[in-house]
Amino acid sequence: MQESMHMPQSESLLEDYEDWEMSDEEAERDVTCQQDLDLRLYQLELAENAVKRRNTIICAPTGSGKTRVALYIVKDHLEKQDEAEADGKRKVVFLARTVPLIIQQYKNFLKFQSKYRILKVSGEDDSSMYLHQLLDVYDIFVMTPQILENQLRDAKIKSLSVFSLIVLDECHHTRKGEPYNKLMIRYLKQKNKKKSIRLPQIVGLTASLGVEKATVDEEAIDSILKLCANMDAPYLSTVKTHIDELKEKVPVPDEKKVNLTENRQDPARKELEKAMEKIEDLMIDINDLNNGTIDNLLRKLPSDRISQTYGQWAVQVKNEARLVQTGPDDGHGSDVDRRKAEMARGIFDMADQLFKYNAALEIHEYARIQDVVAYLQKEFSNVALGQIESSLKLAWEEKLGEISTNLKKILMKFGRQCDNPNLKVLAETLTSLLDSKGSDSRAIIFVRTRATCYALTNWLNEDDKIKPQLKDLKAMAFTGAGANDEEGGMTQNEQDKVISKFKSGEVKLIVATSVAEEGLDIPECNIVVKYNHVGNEITTLQTRGRSRKAGGTSVLLGSGKTHQKEMLNLARAAMMERAVKKILQMPFDQVDGRISSLQNETLVKEETKDLVQRRQNRQKLQTNFILKCACCKSFCAHSKDLRVINDNHHVVIDSEFEGRIEVKPFQKQKNIDGIKLTGHMQCKTCHRAWGTKFLYQGISYPSLAIKNFIVVNEETNEIKHCKKWLELPYTIRVMSPEDFKTCPSTGDDARSDEGEEELDLE
Repeated sequence: MQESMHMPQSESLLEDYEDWEMSDEEAERDVTCQQDLDLRLYQLELAENAVKRRNTIICAPTGSGKTRVALYIVKDHLEKQDEAEADGKRKVVFLARTVPLIIQQYKNFLKFQSKYRILKVSGEDDSSMYLHQLLDVYDIFVMTPQILENQLRDAKIKSLSVFSLIVLDECHHTRKGEPYNKLMIRYLKQKNKKKSIRLPQIVGLTASLGVEKATVDEEAIDSILKLCANMDAPYLSTVKTHIDELKEKVPVPDEKKVNLTENRQDPARKELEKAMEKIEDLMIDINDLNNGTIDNLLRKLPSDRISQTYGQWAVQVKNEARLVQTGPDDGHGSDVDRRKAEMARGIFDMADQLFKYNAALEIHEYARIQDVVAYLQKEFSNVALGQIESSLKLAWEEKLGEISTNLKKILMKFGRQCDNPNLKVLAETLTSLLDSKGSDSRAIIFVRTRATCYALTNWLNEDDKIKPQLKDLKAMAFTGAGANDEEGGMTQNEQDKVISKFKSGEVKLIVATSVAEEGLDIPECNIVVKYNHVGNEITTLQTRGRSRKAGGTSVLLGSGKTHQKEMLNLARAAMMERAVKKILQMPFDQVDGRISSLQNETLVKEETKDLVQRRQNRQKLQTNFILKCACCKSFCAHSKDLRVINDNHHVVIDSEFEGRIEVKPFQKQKNIDGIKLTGHMQCKTCHRAWGTKFLYQGISYPSLAIKNFIVVNEETNEIKHCKKWLELPYTIRVMSPEDFKTCPSTGDDARSDEGEEELDLE
């Protein structure tokens, strides 16, 4: 956790974000400059239900000032402290789903609520584990929902009743499986169990409620009411009376559509597909496993190699190759049928390569040839083909290496010959918009993948065919923090710097993945380009809203399928608006009754789910099992040497385990709930990922991601593949004090002080 606070007449604890327009330290020192919240009439209308202590969802367009409305609601709530219930002071928690949003909203609170004590919790410091000890010190808490969920899960915070108001930013995410929904299920259980207990007021903020899979208006109404039920919010707050003022004050960008070339054919595309065909043939040639499922999959090989269906097929083949039974095993592989094991590994490796070539074809569609080559080099850098001595390679390994090497040479020759017409369209679109809107414009390009994000950023900054006008924009990539740096993820500080430079004008163009679609407040932005990327009706409205400045333009560059999907999203957005109007016209008793009914259904489902989970836990087998590498079937660990830390991290305590792995230290640092991530682990035999090394209480542990292994029952030799540890049907012991005593102290890999990675536990 990065910890920041504001306390009147005290020094700031935060000194890490000098690159923002105003650093936190400056903002906190300048208490006398607290700004007034002068709300417009439509904003006061949006706040009306909340200031009456009603649970409500505030739904208004991006750029309408919902955060300002929330600040007003919080201020009103805390100023009524004298009216607070006798069972405790008023405390507010403001929740947002991403760290950039947490920082942004924290700064807003400093700006407008500086007389209150404010704590920001971002989850990247050991002290996140002590949040419960700070509850009495602060008035306002700004954090991600997972931090609060962790505290409740570990019973450090007894219940949500310690807060008097909870504000959920981007609350349309309060649906199945989301951290927001986990918190609200706790709320509903508490409400159902103890009718007399004080519950916090709930206020949600969103620009788009979403309608999930609804196809008609009535289904859309059901979806929205289900969201209201999840949030226990029977009141929808929208602008009705002062709609003219809203339309006047909130700019709506001009929207344009431009066609891109799809399924384009050039010599590079033909060579990529030729390489894929060779691998497909090789996979069929070596397959002598007598496995009906794999045989059937190979017979159903999709013909469209750039399609999503092809990628899904490759994943299916990989999953089946994992589960091939290779003979009895004593735990160290001495009696394994080596021929069968190598055959299964070959099919696994080839399917994995085909999956990556499928992704490379998409990059080829929208970026340069050199970007395709760079992607394949990065993806294949850890594969064993280049790291095994030639004398030890099998025939199929030699052939795979030859295909990859020859393809790279050919593609490099095509680099200058195969200009991408889609990049030309993108460059012309940006140039035209800059000519019409001025050189001080700010632009965001939205793309689907991190690979495309970095490919476009490099193209804009480095390609010698790019005009100076575009190079002067100094494009920067902006991706999420959920992936490690090797996969294109960014650290919190890197995200901060990009946004700061964009706001100041040092950088005038961001190429972003979906992480920038929601919530980020960049008023200077007046150009939004969606480069063959659309999501659902929510993201359609969100990306449009990133163009905040009056006179802004939003352009969709896409294939025919992409434009068709966008039209569907707009139709679904219109259906959502109709559903909201119909709900607002319903009598309150009718809305409240339907919400209560939906909540009862949720509670019954949760009770059943809890019962099933308890039974599964009781029925988990006390059986010995073995973990083997899913790729090469090398022995990883025996169940007797596995332990669980903090109900979440599955580690190996076998002293010989280090001899089975290679560790690649992280270049950047990330702490999660007191755990310091130090490096990637990979199989010493085939160099496939196994998990993460981390430092906890001074001891280095290897944490396994079960998706990278097959699980072999030691008694029956039954094989399973689990995506998550929760799916494992066997028990694993909890780490005991005695186990801690036997663990080695920190190793060299734990001394890295640069690194930020997500802990890959699943």
